Amino acid sequence: MRFSYKNTALSIIVFTLIITSMLLLIAYRTPETAADPSYVLKEYNGTVALYKDGKITTVFDEIVLTSLPHSDRKRFADGIKVKDEEEAIKVIEDYDG
Repeated sequence: MRFSYKNTALSIIVFTLIITSMLLLIAYRTPETAADPSYVLKEYNGTVALYKDGKITTVFDEIVLTSLPHSDRKRFADGIKVKDEEEAIKVIEDYDG
């Protein structure tokens, strides 16, 4: 078996591309892909509550779920993940106005 510069160079290039790809994936992942958001808007006693880490922080009793279309009620039943309280308020404003 003979030593081949072409095979060695190709191996180095492939290895470099793999390492570069892995580093880019780690460096550029968004917080949403790194972990689930800790805030969730979810149905609570016929209205909507904001949960943080599984505990209720705010109840939006101005939202009456029975007045919403079935698809929206299902979204709140399943839970709508939001990144923070500000985003939660924006989502609520879409339903309360």
